[in-house]
Amino acid sequence: EGVFKKYFRLVLPIFTVNLLVLILLYMGLFKNNSAAELIGSQVFAGNYYQFAPHFLSAVKESLWSVFTSTSPMSYNAPTWFIFYEFWGTILVASILSLAGSTKARYAVYLVAAVLLIRTDFLPFICGLVVCDLTYREPVFLKHISESRMLMTICLLAGVFLCTFPPIGTHLEGTIYQMF
Repeated sequence: EGVFKKYFRLVLPIFTVNLLVLILLYMGLFKNNSAAELIGSQVFAGNYYQFAPHFLSAVKESLWSVFTSTSPMSYNAPTWFIFYEFWGTILVASILSLAGSTKARYAVYLVAAVLLIRTDFLPFICGLVVCDLTYREPVFLKHISESRMLMTICLLAGVFLCTFPPIGTHLEGTIYQMF
């Protein structure tokens, strides 16, 4: 029941925006090429809305493609995320309905995290764990959080990891080289 509600809650605004973009394309109101020439960047402005609009393709993208594909969408580029948001929500709801109130839920979280380690669904599992630890604080967490030494180590590790240079930065000669 929740899946159907979620679908219809998402599909109405997506369809509305795609229909608006379709109308604007039919009217020739997108001036991406002119803007790209003006700012000297074909990469960003010039790449969008460079296709012939079709009503059926806009409907298909609105009702189906955004929920089944991770490819960039033609009519509304930011909707590439809907696939992850929709299926991630279903994943969380499934895990909670199967193991949410059992003591084995942490094992289920761990298995799910291992299975999803190299996917964009891992943050949903991490969020589930954080939420669980926030609202159902287990006894072991209370003992760990009372240890000043462990909390100091966690703080220092957090500061170290938060200052890690961006991907592509040369790490030679830095303290991050070993990573």
